[in-house]
Formats: sequence, structure tokens, C-alpha cells
Amino acid sequence: MRVHDDIQDIHVRIETDDNERPIGIIWSAPVVDVLGKEADSLFIAAWDKEEQKALRLDLWTRTMRQNAMKAFVHDMMLSTAQTLEQATGELEMAAEIRAFCEHFAEKMGIVPKA
Repeated sequence: MRVHDDIQDIHVRIETDDNERPIGIIWSAPVVDVLGKEADSLFIAAWDKEEQKALRLDLWTRTMRQNAMKAFVHDMMLSTAQTLEQATGELEMAAEIRAFCEHFAEKMGIVPKA
């Protein structure tokens, strides 16, 4: 593995209870100007190029409210559409994902931010 001088680290600290369930999530990512930010949920995905599949880690604290989790999932799906469009130029499929997100928001009672 090559090491570059311009690499920036992302740090995640997970505090757990006696049963190893997350009770606190704190993350820092200087590359996007986030330092010591608290979170109620975390979703990390990475592409395993050898296995050709996504590896993922999703955690949420016991204080994460159900309506907030629905909004979080909705926002991640919208982000997926944006990533697909930017990375592959798949405008039509990105639009399909966004259309589903509208349906999802309606069914889940998610009010979009103004």
C-alpha cells in the first residue's frame, strides 16, 4: 500500500453500553471540515475489490428516534442517486431512485427540508 503525504484520516469513536450497543458516536473528518461531531447513526460502506461486493457498517444509538432514522435512510438513498449520477453518468437510473425517494418520503411521512 502506498502512503501519500496528502492523506487525511477520518476518525470515528463509538461509545457502547455494557451490552456493546452504541450509546454515543463521535466523528471527525477534516477533509469535509467536521471535527468532533456527535451523531445518532452512522452508515459506512466500502467496496471490496477482491470480493466485488460492498462491505458496510451501520450503527445507531438508542436515542435515535424512529422518524429521524426514516429521514436518515431517505437522505442516504438520495445521496446514492447523486453518487450514481456523478460517478457513472447514469442520469435515468438516478432519476428513478429520486422518484422512488419521493414515494418513500410520502409513505413514511417524511417532510422534506425547506
